[in-house]
Amino acid sequence: MDTLWLSNVLSNKQRVDGNYAWQQCIIKLAHRIIDIEVRVGKLAQTKGKDAEVE
Repeated sequence: MDTLWLSNVLSNKQRVDGNYAWQQCIIKLAHRIIDIEVRVGKLAQTKGKDAEVE
């Protein structure tokens, strides 16, 4: 993104909007990973295998 901006391919607004969009995608992915980890932990706990998961 910065390379395109430095090369004057993207405007300042396009750079900011693009960076924000990437940031939101990464945050969304991180939340999904955390959610999966929490669900796996709960499932392992109900099956008595929480020590194995840790």
